[in-house]
Amino acid sequence: MTEGSRDPDYPPRDNVTSSGLHITGGSFSGNIAMSNNGPVTQYSHDGKAAESLAEIGELLRQLEAGLRDMDGTAAEGAIDDIDVIRGEMSVPQPAWARIGRLLSRVGAAAAPVSSLVELADRARDLIMTIAH
Repeated sequence: MTEGSRDPDYPPRDNVTSSGLHITGGSFSGNIAMSNNGPVTQYSHDGKAAESLAEIGELLRQLEAGLRDMDGTAAEGAIDDIDVIRGEMSVPQPAWARIGRLLSRVGAAAAPVSSLVELADRARDLIMTIAH
């Protein structure tokens, strides 16, 4: 019999707990974070995510340039939202849903210029792909 069974030669250990591992998307190799005392979250991004982040950065740059050509407080607010998005993306665990909402606001402010709306939509799609 193996350890953990009801065989008297292998009594159950008090510090053994049931644990599981959930990996979503793609493949994974390397160390895995684990804990006996509570949940552990581990984020791992592959090269494709890095490419997407670079593309998002470029889309935000283009959006900001286009919004600067527009007049009004909505454009100014959208530029401020882009700054918040950049800040949020620089933290270890970005609030992806918040970034998506901010990009929706940027897209709404850019509504008079369809090409800017397309940029905001593309950035939001990439964010949601990374987030899930």
